[in-house]
Amino acid sequence: MATPTNAAQAQRILDERPARLKKWEPKRWQPEYEKIVSMSAAGLSAKEIVLLMATHHNVRYTKEHVSQILNTPQAEEFRELIVKKMRANTLNDLPKLMGQIQMKALGRVKEILDNDEHVSKSPFALMDRCLDVLKGVGVMKGAAGVGGVNVNVNMQQNNSQMNVPAELVERLSTGLDKANQVAELHANVSGADRR
Repeated sequence: MATPTNAAQAQRILDERPARLKKWEPKRWQPEYEKIVSMSAAGLSAKEIVLLMATHHNVRYTKEHVSQILNTPQAEEFRELIVKKMRANTLNDLPKLMGQIQMKALGRVKEILDNDEHVSKSPFALMDRCLDVLKGVGVMKGAAGVGGVNVNVNMQQNNSQMNVPAELVERLSTGLDKANQVAELHANVSGADRR
């Protein structure tokens, strides 16, 4: 058991000596550290990073060491750089991707309108969907603009904005005309007789 003088001396030594706990910093930044930070920025956990580094890069780390690497100032700077580049790439690719999606959607609409069987089976449902598509791509205005709008004129005016091929605009117009014809044919038929 410690004597009072020994305990007092030990306490005095502890009070005089500063704590030696210090955040780990690498002596030299290794290329593997950038791989680790990249994997973390991609959403991998420390455990997954440890497994990938061991299996694919033949380098052994512990979860704790990976955590220490990820908490260094160099890792934080590198992570910020990666995130900035990812955001820039996303913003650069977004218009191209949206254009591809728009062209694919318009192509699908064209396929459906070309299929006379679909038009004859459910013309009103088809027209409803076509109008929704036209509103979505900006060819037609919202609900206030639907009534009385000359769709053919409106589509031709917006053709240069949307980059829609003239052939597709013509097919959409033809489909709308066919739907109007069907509506006229069935105007005098009651709901029970249509089924």
